[in-house]
Amino acid sequence: MSTNPLTPKPENLPAELLDMMAADAGQGVSFAGADQLLSMLTIAQSNSPIVDKRDPAYVDNAEAGDFVLRSGGISTPRSGTSGIIVIPAGMTHSWVVWRPQRQGFVARYLQEPAGLVEKIEHDESGRSKPVLQLDDNVVQQSRDIFLLIADDQGGWAPFLMPCVSTLHTFARGWNSYWRQVQHPRTGGVMPCYGHQYRPTTYQRKNALGRWFTPRYEDLGLVTDMAAFNLARDLYRIIDEQQNASGEAGTTRPAA
Repeated sequence: MSTNPLTPKPENLPAELLDMMAADAGQGVSFAGADQLLSMLTIAQSNSPIVDKRDPAYVDNAEAGDFVLRSGGISTPRSGTSGIIVIPAGMTHSWVVWRPQRQGFVARYLQEPAGLVEKIEHDESGRSKPVLQLDDNVVQQSRDIFLLIADDQGGWAPFLMPCVSTLHTFARGWNSYWRQVQHPRTGGVMPCYGHQYRPTTYQRKNALGRWFTPRYEDLGLVTDMAAFNLARDLYRIIDEQQNASGEAGTTRPAA
């Protein structure tokens, strides 16, 4: 059994109390998707609050280029240089709706929302860029990669890595790589969760600025049956949710 900072060591609790807690496992906790704060994997940039020592969200020793694991409202940096070990479980598309100037989250859709329009906006320098809008709100299209991330105790935890803006290129490239990975006996395309990877980050730049973006190293076949089953179960959850949204014929916020 893996642990995390919220899991006390059993020797710190009376045996009788520990047994009572085990008997009441899950009581009072909602497991409904709509009640969960989705665990997210993002990349810290030079303007991210987690690396700003004057910001209340600052975390000691966090650096631009680090991966940031956000779970239950807690942000934990992981080195972008050393990387993290992951097993991908699938990729989906979503449309995230924000209030103007990103002043608040509105909804996340698994299907393209009806009434979506593209407009051209100009920044202070006169540069133009296309912007998706729904009514007066801004819509950001995302390729969402679902991952199992290894922890320090040998366990795995599910995370969502949203890929927007320049990360669309990374997401498409990784998916294209998955399509080339063949089963060693049949020659068929392997499930994306058949291999494990080590994403790291590196800095890119252009005329508009500098930013950190991910790349990956293929670590080969998943050899842990338990990890493979966890990734396969996560894929099935994603697939069922996507199919349910499509069959409904309407757009609805994702859990």
